[in-house]
Amino acid sequence: MISNNPSKTLTFQLLNTDTTPTLIATRASNAYSQYAKTETAADLGRSLVGVSNNARGDMQNLLSALDWSLDGPSIGHALNKLGAEAYNASARSSLKQQSEFNTLLTNHLLGYVRNVMSGVNRSAADPNGEATLGKWIGWGSFFGSTSHQGDHNDTSGYTSHGVGFLGGADKTLDSGLTLGLHVGFATSRTKVHGDHDAKNYSKTAFIGGQAIYAPEAWDGVYVTGQARVGLEDGTMYRRVALGAYERSNESRWTAPLWSALLGVGKDFYFDAGDGQLAAGPVAWLEYSALYRPEISESYGKATRLKLDATTYESFQSALGGHVSYEMDFANGTTMKLNGLAAWRHELAEGTMRTNAAFRSYANHSFSTETDLAGRDALLLQGSLKLTHKSGFFAEVGLGGETLRTASSSFNGSLTMGLEF
Repeated sequence: MISNNPSKTLTFQLLNTDTTPTLIATRASNAYSQYAKTETAADLGRSLVGVSNNARGDMQNLLSALDWSLDGPSIGHALNKLGAEAYNASARSSLKQQSEFNTLLTNHLLGYVRNVMSGVNRSAADPNGEATLGKWIGWGSFFGSTSHQGDHNDTSGYTSHGVGFLGGADKTLDSGLTLGLHVGFATSRTKVHGDHDAKNYSKTAFIGGQAIYAPEAWDGVYVTGQARVGLEDGTMYRRVALGAYERSNESRWTAPLWSALLGVGKDFYFDAGDGQLAAGPVAWLEYSALYRPEISESYGKATRLKLDATTYESFQSALGGHVSYEMDFANGTTMKLNGLAAWRHELAEGTMRTNAAFRSYANHSFSTETDLAGRDALLLQGSLKLTHKSGFFAEVGLGGETLRTASSSFNGSLTMGLEF
């Protein structure tokens, strides 16, 4: 055994024979994994040892960078960079965006709950208090959002920004049922932090339906639901730098996604000066899923990954309250303030899991897992709506999530609509 070994991963032995001394280099099974910060990184490290037995071309350069250019802690960081964690982060960001759509539509639908004190649907673009039953309300909403997940437990966080358009039409029937359709388009940019230099750009288009049922006979009780399906078009740029060794990867995919929500609540009504106040409990369950097909990276030579097809899921519960205040002005304009607060809890496992392998070495796969930082968060959503006697309305909404571990999000929207 040779002392003063300059490599943190190789073991050298000098064999003396009758003719020529021979220097033998070997890698132990834990040559790389011993420096891993997480079990996920250790799994990748063990796969690299298997890859090293058949390494060729640029993979030899990659292994040389690990064997000769890096100290122990740097190898731990390198294992994180080489994994598929960026794909987990981008999938979590996509599911969070679907949850934001659910919140925006829920807040919108609660505006159709019939005021049983007056016996009419005051919110349906009808400031004079005459029910607009059987007529369509068309609306369009421009929205923007930002979310931040900090690093936690050696797991890299991310920051995501998105903008888009959500539009639809609703119709209220005599029975107290309001139903409608919606379409949406959104773009987002997600940057992964920590050991990663990765950016994901995605475009999403979807279509769905929504409904709320609140008959007068139920005395303020209502049930609500929504569902949508869509497609995500994604592009990932991922740079890997290990000392002087640098490679850049790119991948593209088109993935179906879907989401559904079912909720129930009750409003109690009170006179409040010149207006009327409604408040009560609300609860719902929501499910979102994203199916990404097999993805193969390009351009990055040995660092290119081939990812297995994967379904990412989120199943959340929410329990909270809803409050609204509505009043009429002398000029026939109606103002409505709407507020929603709920405690959200993730019911699913919460771990994002992507199975992958270096593209030219599919027999040596590994799994990259990213845990959810926190299962609970406080959801807050509010809006101010002004409706003209002509039936035109404009609404400004603000909201977000807080109190989730090392995480926060914010969204804003501007909605305009018209009865027809």
